Amino acid sequence: MPSDYPLFVNGQLGEAAGGETFETVDPSSGQAHATVARARAADVDRAVAAARAAFEDGRWSGLRPEKRAAVLQAVAAKLKDHAQRLIELEVRDSGGTIRKARSSDVAGAMFTFRTNAEFATRLPSELPLPFTVAPGDFATRKPVWPARN
Repeated sequence: MPSDYPLFVNGQLGEAAGGETFETVDPSSGQAHATVARARAADVDRAVAAARAAFEDGRWSGLRPEKRAAVLQAVAAKLKDHAQRLIELEVRDSGGTIRKARSSDVAGAMFTFRTNAEFATRLPSELPLPFTVAPGDFATRKPVWPARN
């Protein structure tokens, strides 16, 4: 059965190597809302090999920082263009709130790509990649002062 959401590897959409899929369920209704390609080790190996090749042959690593930044900004812009659909999908897939999906999940993804784009042009290009620049995916609540007993 073809998936609604295939894998994206090496610039192309395609089914998992084993042809397997799974249904993702909306926790609010218990009903399946999409069929997704089930990636296995062979698919991961294929994705890693594609990424490694793009780095080794210079398709990515050989880009000038400004071009790398432009690519990352373009991804952020696509996320923004499709934000409403992504928010709806995330709410249906995770059972989270619209507010969380909008302000944390989708906005956080845009922030990550924009921040990496900014670092691509600000950091000296001779420094090795990758850099970890994204904030945590969760909030931690800590008291500002000790509790009184």
